Amino acid sequence: MDWQMKKDSIHLGYYMRKLIRSYWPLTVAISVFVLTIAFSLMAELRQTEGRLVYALDDAYIHMAMAKNLAQHGIYGVTEYEFNSSSSSPLWTFFLTFVTSIFGVHEIIPFLLNILLGLAILIVLHTLLRRAAVDPVIIAFVLLAIIYATPMPAMVFSGMEHLFHILLTIIYLWIFARIITAERNSSLSTEYVLFFTFAAALVLIRYESYALLVITGLLFLLRRRWKMSAGICLAGVLPLVTYQVISVAHGWSWLPNSVLIRTGVSNAGAGTGSGHSSILSSIISRVYGVLSNFISNLDTGLHLVALIVVSGTLLLISMNRTSSFWTLRKVMVTVFILAALAHLMFGHIGHFFRYEAYLIATGLFVSACIIPEVTPISMPGLTGISKRMLLILVSFLALIPLTIRIEDSLALTPVACRNIFEQQYQMGMFLQRYYPDASVAVNDIGAVSYLTHIHLLDLVGLASIEVLQLKHVGEYNTEYIQELCKKHGVRIAIVYDSWLERIAIRENPLQWKKVGEWRIVDNVVCSDDVVSFYAVQPSEMEKLVQNLRNYSSILPVHVKQIGQYMENVSLIVR
Repeated sequence: MDWQMKKDSIHLGYYMRKLIRSYWPLTVAISVFVLTIAFSLMAELRQTEGRLVYALDDAYIHMAMAKNLAQHGIYGVTEYEFNSSSSSPLWTFFLTFVTSIFGVHEIIPFLLNILLGLAILIVLHTLLRRAAVDPVIIAFVLLAIIYATPMPAMVFSGMEHLFHILLTIIYLWIFARIITAERNSSLSTEYVLFFTFAAALVLIRYESYALLVITGLLFLLRRRWKMSAGICLAGVLPLVTYQVISVAHGWSWLPNSVLIRTGVSNAGAGTGSGHSSILSSIISRVYGVLSNFISNLDTGLHLVALIVVSGTLLLISMNRTSSFWTLRKVMVTVFILAALAHLMFGHIGHFFRYEAYLIATGLFVSACIIPEVTPISMPGLTGISKRMLLILVSFLALIPLTIRIEDSLALTPVACRNIFEQQYQMGMFLQRYYPDASVAVNDIGAVSYLTHIHLLDLVGLASIEVLQLKHVGEYNTEYIQELCKKHGVRIAIVYDSWLERIAIRENPLQWKKVGEWRIVDNVVCSDDVVSFYAVQPSEMEKLVQNLRNYSSILPVHVKQIGQYMENVSLIVR
């Protein structure tokens, strides 16, 4: 008996040591991720009066739509009508599913993103081990992905980007396995997963179409016609389904947010005709793509550096092994092509999020290809010394990513405070004094989530009439006045700088400005100052009084200016 216990103890100790050796990079990464989230949360709560607030107002758009879909069966930012406002339908449905089970809670996107972050680390660790990457390299890459993506900032954004990263990495791995496998190999289960992830990718972020096009073309190069057609079907079917639903409700074939971001909503009817008009349009679009590419090269040096590093590793690998169709080379190639497509057609920045999926994917595929890059013989250096030298060289090559890391850690709590002091306070003000009134705004997230207002979105994200007027080039003061009258708008909360962009100065609105709120250290809001207007003359006195009553509740750093502040003695706080 004693001998058996001793034998079992020896076996247990052996397996424990083996487990620690195998999984220590994951343990370190998870611990660092959780601790970073905890410290960032404490830093935020100190600046937001103890309230969890997301770093982007867009998060509240998804939360409002999930709330209304779960409680009222309405896919919209308000409970009264359908809105094609979400650029990530899958994320909205995901939030709706969780909300329908647990109820409406502001913490839901935060907790979901933490779980998604943990899932990313687990999946990355599993795949990197399968790719025979050294544990030291795995640990370095996991930590780099946490901070360079940056995952903590994505958690506090409350958005879908960590979900997008998870789907992208799994999709890319399965694709590489399928395209490099023998035709007669049995991968039927992976085929189902592959097409499922393809459909999910386009529903989580529309940028994913570039990835689907690239992988579809690579299948064509391998004469895998059925796989290429399958990708096309998987990518088109969700879009067509969405189009049918949206158009049936009188909305556009794409979400308004996508149309606005791509500039389609601002395209006028055009004045030319015939071939000259077509040629002019083509030249204009080509110029736009080139301009966007040059601008992104400047602002996206971190992504450019990652392309250079992964491309260099790919060339070294090609020089050492002639075959291109290996899992690692294929993944690196897809990443490089997707990154270049994003630089040409996509956007960089806006709180680190647009290119986040490429940063994580680039670091992952670069690590995967390292085992194919045979180290140059370096006498006198041990194995660990060679690994550390490789890490050092990679780190120096990716210095732009270190700048991104520093910025994300410093700016995330500040961004949360910006939203708390501006959009969140707008929502709280409306919740208290205009909970179900008709209101015109140009930031719709927090005000929709926190209230039951009837909304006129002057940007067009949640108001199809505005987008249609923009599309034909007729969005002006006269039509704004008509829309406000039609919708019975009582007050407006907008940026003056935004109003000036539609030539309000030449033909000013007949609104009465009552006051302004100005925030400091703005890093994420479109403007430092938001203005309050009485759209109906009869609302002016009431709006003045409501702003006065709310003035003592505003965070101390918000500077209040305007008529409602005249002869008001604020309580010293």
